[in-house]
Amino acid sequence: MVILTFTDASIGKDHAEYEKAITVALKTLKDIYEPGEAVPLVLTVSNHGSKPVYSIISESEYLSGFAFVSDANEMLVGHDPIPDPNTPVPSYYYMNKGGKKVFTVPAYEIPGGSVRTLRIADALRLHHKHISEGTYSLSLGYVELLHDAESSIIVREGLPFRLWIEPRAPLATKVRHKLNTVKIQIKESKTKEPEPFASGWLYLLGAALIGATVVGILLFLKRRASNQPK
Repeated sequence: MVILTFTDASIGKDHAEYEKAITVALKTLKDIYEPGEAVPLVLTVSNHGSKPVYSIISESEYLSGFAFVSDANEMLVGHDPIPDPNTPVPSYYYMNKGGKKVFTVPAYEIPGGSVRTLRIADALRLHHKHISEGTYSLSLGYVELLHDAESSIIVREGLPFRLWIEPRAPLATKVRHKLNTVKIQIKESKTKEPEPFASGWLYLLGAALIGATVVGILLFLKRRASNQPK
């Protein structure tokens, strides 16, 4: 896991100004889900200011992420073990600066007046075995963004990411923008579509019955015709 150190403005006189510049919102695609069904979440970060802000969380990290889940009694729901995040980073995360090897991480820019939309594929991916039917609250806590970081951004062409930043960039200001909590209901549908296998057999059975009926009618007509006087 990469530990980043920036100036923290989560508490201070400038915090209100930073909050005004950003709107974050978390939404679900619907309100009711089947047990075991994936629950996607859509996160939008709107930058109302004139200056860019930056995130160090990639689209793929959000996509494979999950939420904190609470039941109707506001008790946290258990989950499967969290995958080990301590994976080696590629060698190109290091760069030569002033004759020294410096560690950098990708930075994702949200320009002034623009919106970044991110998606979590299944917010319950670690919780499906631990929940039953009921109402649940999903939370991501906050979105961490870097303000006043323009002078700390490093452009590195020819790499999978173009913008980078040093973990200990002294001029960048870290702000945690609080996210809303969303509620969903886990409920098994009373009317389920028949399984493809079962519906296929029903179709074949119906076809067989129709075929048998047609054959019976033909045999009846044939016997009747043969019994008619010549």
